[in-house]
Amino acid sequence: MKIHIVLSSMVLFGMLSSCSLYDEGYVKFDRTTFDRERTAWQALGLSDYKMRMAFSSDAVGPSGIVTVYTVKNNVCESVEPESPYYEQEEPLTIDELYNNILSSVNYFAKELDAGGNMSGVAMDVKYNSQYHYPEEIRCSIYYRKDICGGGGYSMKLTGFEISN
Repeated sequence: MKIHIVLSSMVLFGMLSSCSLYDEGYVKFDRTTFDRERTAWQALGLSDYKMRMAFSSDAVGPSGIVTVYTVKNNVCESVEPESPYYEQEEPLTIDELYNNILSSVNYFAKELDAGGNMSGVAMDVKYNSQYHYPEEIRCSIYYRKDICGGGGYSMKLTGFEISN
């Protein structure tokens, strides 16, 4: 009986691992939650804050790029990279981060419609429960054929502080 259970488990595992989690051309993104959280963020009217963003990808590695952004009156006034070996990042606000997420999803959807090597995208966003900003973003990009540099990135926002 134990052998039967072990063999059945091995067959099931083999079948599951050979199946794609997503259908061809799939974009996984929770637009309803995105819109709700974005509206809640905007309703707070926060315009002065500081945040620390860690970006990592298959191309830059797990230690990634860490940058501190200072925002005043909804304009990024300073960008301070903490990571050595990387150029200064572009200015960024929470509103721009929301725009970037949506732009990325739309871009990937167009790429999928065009055919090519991309076969699917999963954009997973976790939001801060108090202030409703995107706290963690994980984008997984699936390809029909392997590519150099991989297909995914993640961003984690920490150290969010409201300024007076």
